Amino acid sequence: MITNLDLPASGARAQPIVSPTQAFDECMAKKNRMLLVLGVAVFIYYFALIVGAGWFRPFYTRSLPGGLNVGIAFALSQYFFVGALALIYARRMKHVDAQIKLLAEARETKNETR
Repeated sequence: MITNLDLPASGARAQPIVSPTQAFDECMAKKNRMLLVLGVAVFIYYFALIVGAGWFRPFYTRSLPGGLNVGIAFALSQYFFVGALALIYARRMKHVDAQIKLLAEARETKNETR
């Protein structure tokens, strides 16, 4: 924590504050963790299709109603999976963008008071 060095004229103790750069770094770390988790999820789901088609061919060739088989259904499900991850990303980034905007406004306000 960084201590606010601008002491009031009365000599009261300064209240500890979080550095704007520290808060920004925490926000970026949270965003990077989210991107890593979503990237790993896409990687695993995508390669499950490739591994399944190669090593579990009898399972992937089982017929399903409507003229599909398990492999084609799994391949089509990837569109829905990635769409769901895109929605998760958009919602979480909306929160991260709001935090960054607040940090930027706080920094501007701090610079204006100096």
